[in-house]
Amino acid sequence: MYRTRVNYYRNQMVMAKLVSPETPVVGIKSPFQSEPYGVDLKPVYQINTKWRHPDNYCDSFGFNLFSRRLVDVMRESGVKSEIFLAEMMDKSGRRLFNLEYYVCHFLGDMFKPGPVMVDNRTYKSLMRNDLMEEILQRGISGYEFLSQV
Repeated sequence: MYRTRVNYYRNQMVMAKLVSPETPVVGIKSPFQSEPYGVDLKPVYQINTKWRHPDNYCDSFGFNLFSRRLVDVMRESGVKSEIFLAEMMDKSGRRLFNLEYYVCHFLGDMFKPGPVMVDNRTYKSLMRNDLMEEILQRGISGYEFLSQV
């Protein structure tokens, strides 16, 4: 099981704030819908440049916001997804060209078949073992893997 690791910097949650498009996003029922979004998503996120930037960035809407490194792992592992380049900017609205992030919408096969586990009202998905091992081996940040005991 896994979940996105939520990091803190000086008592602030490290989270990318979706500033565009406005939510709810027209044409998208849910960030976790099983069918393709069917829109040309052009997400813009605002972040604090003092933070460390994890590969799996916690976002304010529920999208999967991944670094290029993590997108590469997913592609190499054959995970089916829609991928949308995200624009990252600082609090003053200046574009951060040195940060390459993408919204990834999974269309299946990242997770083990079966139910999603629920613990204390938190949903935890069962990730494929090969993906988990590759994420750990490459030092991809932003994931917390939980014991299945």
